[in-house]
Amino acid sequence: MGVVFGTHAQDIVRLLAKKADTNEPVNMQTIFYCFTFDCINSVAFNKNVNSLEGNVKDCEFQNAFDVIQAGVLTRFLMPWWKLNRFLGLPTERAMGKSLKVVNAYVEEVVDQYFEKDGTVKDDAIKDDRTITGLFLEYAQTSGIKYDRVFIRDMILNAKNFEKRVKSP
Repeated sequence: MGVVFGTHAQDIVRLLAKKADTNEPVNMQTIFYCFTFDCINSVAFNKNVNSLEGNVKDCEFQNAFDVIQAGVLTRFLMPWWKLNRFLGLPTERAMGKSLKVVNAYVEEVVDQYFEKDGTVKDDAIKDDRTITGLFLEYAQTSGIKYDRVFIRDMILNAKNFEKRVKSP
């Protein structure tokens, strides 16, 4: 795991050197956010991303995830959020659209492990030391029942995430 963090730290150093050469200002919060995102994709999914370089698909996922997190916090603070969803207010519509983006991104991860018929690929978890691979290996050896949706929700760490967000 240390190698993953070291590799992505080198990406930051290269990016900062480029920015320094051109005297371009940097937003360190954005850089650290991208660093965290890139590292978790490597450790959890064995998915190589480079959001530091501004990969559109990765940035779209990050933005969508942020919209959902902010929306869930707003719902927690406003007990009348179901009315907002019923009325189709912009924040609720944005959460619905963002959920589709998040699910599509995570479905790509799930596709690494499952055949089209829903069974786990024979070689998918062999020697896979990612968090997802280790969970699947444990589930298989323990007899835990799971499917693609369960794994997707487990990856997002939100079993009822989709049911709570629902697009209007």
